[in-house]
This record gives sequence, C-alpha cells and structure tokens, in this order.
Amino acid sequence: APYAQGKSKVRGIDVLLKRRFKNFRSWISYTLSETLYEFPTIPPGVFPAPHDQQHVLQWVNIYKDGPWEFSVGVNFRTGLPFRDASGIALEENSMGELVPRIQYNELNSSRLGPYFRTDASVIYNFGSIQSGKGFVGMSIQNVTNRANVLGRDFYRGNATANGSPILLSTDELGLRFTPNVSVGVRW
Repeated sequence: APYAQGKSKVRGIDVLLKRRFKNFRSWISYTLSETLYEFPTIPPGVFPAPHDQQHVLQWVNIYKDGPWEFSVGVNFRTGLPFRDASGIALEENSMGELVPRIQYNELNSSRLGPYFRTDASVIYNFGSIQSGKGFVGMSIQNVTNRANVLGRDFYRGNATANGSPILLSTDELGLRFTPNVSVGVRW
C-alpha cells in the first residue's frame, strides 16, 4: 500500500532566560524534545520523526551604542535522524531478473552529526525626520565556516572490477561562511 496511517507524539520543554543591562541585551533558550512517529504497518512501528531535534540551544547577544548595533548569536542542536544504508544486494524484481537494490537499516535509526553555527552582525542607523531614516548593515552567517550536514542521500555508483555496484552517499550541507550586506531607507 502506498499510504499508511499513523500518529505523531511530541513532548518536550522550553526554557528561556533574558537579561538586559543598559545598552546590552542577552537571551539564551534551550529546548529538550522528542518527536516520534507511530505507524503500525511500517517497521519498526515507532521511530523518530525526520525533524526530531532532541536538544536545541540558542544564545543571542546585542549591544547598542548610539547609532551602532552589534550582535552575535550561537546556535547548537543535535543532528537530525536519517535512514542509513548498509550496502547493495541483488534482489529479484517482478520479471524474475536480479537487480541491485540499496539495503537500508531501520527507519531513522541513525543521526547526523551535531549542528553548530555562529552568526554576527553590525548595523549603523542613520538619518533624520527630514531626510528619512535608514540603516546599513553587514552580517556573517556561519562565522566559523563549519560544514553542517542537513541531510544524507544514498545511491548506486558504477560497478567495480568484479561487476558489483558500490554504495555512495551525498550530504546536503547548510550555508558555509556567508557575508551579507543590507541597506534600508524609509521616508
């Protein structure tokens, strides 16, 4: 059957701490959660949802001095679940032919590595009521240039010398070191 009925169970807790000192604001948030899918007709029956993130920690700091605003944010979270592959085996198709098929482990039984990103920005606010107001800003996403893996796919590669296809994988990566410039004007 191409469709299966099931349900999702989500449980968790969020904690947020905020603090302000004159021109400095800071907040830190932490989420502990679990998101499970339950599909009785799909083995293993109960498994982590593809978007299940057990731990998420964010810390944001903003300092404002006159027209200048500086910020730094740190984002850490555990890796997403995925279905790992163990190899390639020959299986008989509906025509009786042996065809290579990727052999997968249990659904979402593996996890990608942890995700970590630090972002920073500086903004200069300018203008007056007569000439309009605006800002010029520069930000950098992923200051540390970390290669965060967001997803993993598997596919068959070309056959080896003995004629057996090899199992290959490709990772979907998040943005690396990414500078941005922004300008906004309002009259």
